[in-house]
Order: sequence, then C-alpha cells, then structure tokens
Amino acid sequence: MLQPMRDAFMAALPEGVDMLARVANARKLLEFLAETTPDTGPYGETLRAWAKRFPNLPDDYIAHDFLEECNNPVMVSQFAASANQYGLGFLAECELQAMILDNYEAKVAEGIRARGGNDLVASEQMLDWLTGRTFRQTLLVSRERMASINRALTADSLAGLHFVLPNGAKVERDGDKTSLCLPNGRSINSGNAEVGAMLDAMVLAMPGSSAHDDLLGTAQGETRAALSEALYRMVITGMVQVASEADVCLNSASEKPLASALVRSDVEAGAATTTNLRHEPLSIDPAARIALPMLDGETSRKAIITKLIKEAKAGKITYAKDGAEITDPAKLKVVVEEHLEGMLTNLAAAAMLEA
Repeated sequence: MLQPMRDAFMAALPEGVDMLARVANARKLLEFLAETTPDTGPYGETLRAWAKRFPNLPDDYIAHDFLEECNNPVMVSQFAASANQYGLGFLAECELQAMILDNYEAKVAEGIRARGGNDLVASEQMLDWLTGRTFRQTLLVSRERMASINRALTADSLAGLHFVLPNGAKVERDGDKTSLCLPNGRSINSGNAEVGAMLDAMVLAMPGSSAHDDLLGTAQGETRAALSEALYRMVITGMVQVASEADVCLNSASEKPLASALVRSDVEAGAATTTNLRHEPLSIDPAARIALPMLDGETSRKAIITKLIKEAKAGKITYAKDGAEITDPAKLKVVVEEHLEGMLTNLAAAAMLEA
C-alpha cells in the first residue's frame, strides 16, 4: 500500500528544488490525497493513517523513506543471502530486545520456534511478517567469524560493557521494594538493597553511561549474581542501551559550558535538528540555536546572556510572559537569565554537553 503513495510523491516532485522543498510538497500532496480520496477500503485507510503520522515525522525520515530515487525494499532473508555472497554474515539487530522471542507472547514465540527452528534469519523473517516491521538496523560480520559467535546470552556476556538509561528514567521506592521506572511504562522491581543501590547509581550517571565493572564493583556470591541478573533482565527487555564504550556526558552545565562539536556545527549550518552524544536525534528551539554556537567551553554565561538579549531586542527571538512580549530591559534581563539556566539544564539532560 505504501508504493502507490511513494509513486505519487515521486511523480509530483517539482523541478529544480532542494530536498526540503520536496518534503514540503510530499506533505501537502498526502494531505490532499487523504482528504479527498473516495476510497473507503485499505488504500484509503492507508492514506488517512499516514496523513496523521506525517506531521510528527522529521523531514529526513520522509526524504529517505519516500523520496530517494533508489528505494527498493527487500526481505531480511534476501538481504542476508545477498550479504553472504559478499562474505558477510548476519550477526544481530542493534535493538537486541527485538530478537528475544521470550519478549513476545507465548504463542508468537512458540510459532516462530516451530517454523524457524535454529535458523536465526528464518526466525527474524517470520518476526517481520508477524509484526509488520519495515526498518532494520542490522549488524553484519565477516563470514569467517560466524562459526565463533556465541549466541548463548547470559549475564556473564555483559562483562566489560556500558549501559545507558533513557531520559526520564527514575527510581521509586515502596518499603523494601525498589523500582526503576521508564517513561514508556516498563519497570524492574527488586527487594534486594544492593540492586536498589545499583539502580540509583545508574540514574545518577544519566545522561551518561554506567560501566558493568563499576556497577558490580567488588560484590561476590549471591549479591554479585543478583546484580548481574538485574542488568541482564534490563538488557534483554530493552530497558537499557548497551555500548562497548562509555558515553561521557555532563549532567550539569559549568560556568563556561561546552556543547558537542557536532551539535555546534549543525546549528551553525542552520539545522533545526541534531544528534546528541548518545546518537539520538533532537530538535533545537530558536533560542538554543543562538546559544549553542557559543557553548564552546570558553564563552561565559554572562556573554551568552548578553547575546540572547541582543537578539531579542533585534526581534530574532521573543520572550513573553502571560502572552505579552517582554521589552523592558530590566525584566528582559531577568527572564533571559532564568531561561538560560533552564536551557542549560535541558541541554545537559539531553546529552548535548561534554567535559
């Protein structure tokens, strides 16, 4: 059902315009198609469903998924077969939890095991058909290494790795029970005090990562086993991201804040979105676009405030209270100072600041 929509986008592309203009044209065309199609069946439902999704999709997603000249989808089984011809083998998906069959309903897991057996690619293909997954982030390795891969994941497999919690993760306590709760509703609960302390440490490290060796420390015996099992459960259920290297991010801003070089470069190039130190896409508000290039580790907060006030007076950004624009110099200075503090706090939480 998506191919006719893509064909329409490509056929209606204006001549001699850049990709942003093409995306804007696709948005308008889909809005028209969804509002006026007489089809009440699956095709019309597809148009209307995507019309609801499009406003929330970033321009780069629409550009790559719908407007690239070369866009020929293949099944994962076809992809793996093609990779094999070039000496590459299927290792895993970046989102490991999507491959763990026990994360699905019992009938799903049992059905896939019955049909896929020990063939990993066959099982992944069946998962795609069942879930409707259309996008993958697949890791490949040289074919020579395939025989040495240990796919028997255990808590011991996590040694030497680093773990990153998503923004908004928090620890809650109810008597002796400690719960790590994520914004998406997932949680892990434990009555073990050491596990609770480990969860506290992981939240305190945000937005940076926590090292396996630091979290387990010198714990031995049952305590170490409990800590390892809790980490393992978080990994296989997708509660944490796993990395081979540490994510070093500041959770507070210094007097002379330093934003990542990529973020500053994106803003200076006029981008409205960027990628943080955890490789996550983020939007940038107008005031942050002015401040971020100055977060070079050498510019003071006072200088940043002066710049924001200057831009506000020039009409490039607006500060308001109760719906009314603030123009009084003394009040504007107070508001800008408060806004900068909040902005820096948010930038730190968003993993944009480094040491």
